[in-house]
Amino acid sequence: MARPNLERIPATGDWLARSILERAPLVVDPPYLDSLAEVEVRSVGRFGVRAATLALRGHDPDLLADALFGLALAAAARDDDWRDLMVGMALHFWVAGELALDAPALFGGVADRLPDTPVGEVVRTFGLRSDVTLGVFGWRVVDTPDGPDLSLP
Repeated sequence: MARPNLERIPATGDWLARSILERAPLVVDPPYLDSLAEVEVRSVGRFGVRAATLALRGHDPDLLADALFGLALAAAARDDDWRDLMVGMALHFWVAGELALDAPALFGGVADRLPDTPVGEVVRTFGLRSDVTLGVFGWRVVDTPDGPDLSLP
């Protein structure tokens, strides 16, 4: 059985991810993506997954937006397979529903920050879907002593 996200993904890179997200331009362009070191990309991508759970636990829409942007930023910098990105974004979509947020607006706002990348369009389109559930994308909710977490089986 796979471990829950907060157990399996260390928080050691969260400080770096937060600093990258704080200094990222409002609209990210390819030269900015190219300027990110691999350790920065890895940290922001991991934060994007971890922070979805933290946003759920803290009922924090701003943290969820940061988490989604982090995941999308890492995917754009690495030119990830869009299918892998969609598996990750399913977390954010589901948490948005749990927090009673407008998923199309959340995903559209992140997509607006990545207009010159294929990832931007994938994020925008994903936010408009009506068929997203955790189970469809392989995720499940795990109850832990510290609160809910998410895991791939």
